[in-house]
Formats: sequence, structure tokens, C-alpha cells
Amino acid sequence: MQETSMDSGIPDFTEHETWLIVSTLDERYGKDKVEAQQVDVELRLSPSDKHLTLCPAMYWEEGKSRFLLAKVEDNPRTGERLYHSQFFYSVRHHYGEESNQYKDLGDCIVNLLKLQEKYEEHLKENPETTDMRGVAGHVSIKGE
Repeated sequence: MQETSMDSGIPDFTEHETWLIVSTLDERYGKDKVEAQQVDVELRLSPSDKHLTLCPAMYWEEGKSRFLLAKVEDNPRTGERLYHSQFFYSVRHHYGEESNQYKDLGDCIVNLLKLQEKYEEHLKENPETTDMRGVAGHVSIKGE
């Protein structure tokens, strides 16, 4: 049985962080076209972790894509924050960059949206594709 950390102590997104995410989505898709919701997710923060960590996240859908942007660290003493992002189409097909943890929230969301756009372009050229092979610098993360 897996252990689950039910209280990671990571605070929810601040008003500024939420504004940055919503503003970026408005710019990408058009004002009020996409609704981002704050949710809690359980993530394995590194492949060696034996437990899941409860993290605040923003979730949204666009077309067939589902997006997740989570805050995985928030240290009030140092001001250090880390964000994790991915997009997915099904439980088995999750996509993100090899190193998809960012210190800067703006970089995290912009790179996530660029990666998904690149994947969509790749799919148009290769409709049978189910992973990111051939899309430079990016990997498919397939869940069980």
C-alpha cells in the first residue's frame, strides 16, 4: 500500500499566481475562453519517492487536451517556489518535458502551452503517434 502525504504544507496559489495563469490563458485562447480551476493533486515529486505529495494545482481543458500546473514547493523562508506542469489526453498518455520543474511560474505555463502546441502540430503530421518521439527535447510520460 502506498503512503500518501495528506498535508504537505504547500500553500494554495496566491492571487498574483492565479492572475498570471489566467492572464496567460486569456492571451493564448482569448479572454474567458478557458476556465482554470484550483484543485489539489497527489504527485510523486521524484521517481525515487515512495509516497505521493498533496500539491495545489491549476487544471484546465482546451479541446481534447487537459492541463495541470502544480506548485510542488513553496519555502517562505527563502522565497523559493517550484512548479510542475504536464498535459494529457488520457490516463495513459501524459506529456511533459524531461525536466518539467520551474522556479518561474511564467516560464512554466508558457513552456507548457508551447509544448502542447508543438505536440498538436506533430500529431497533424503523424496522426498515428501516441508519444513525443520526434518532437525535439520533449518526452512522453506514460502512466499505468
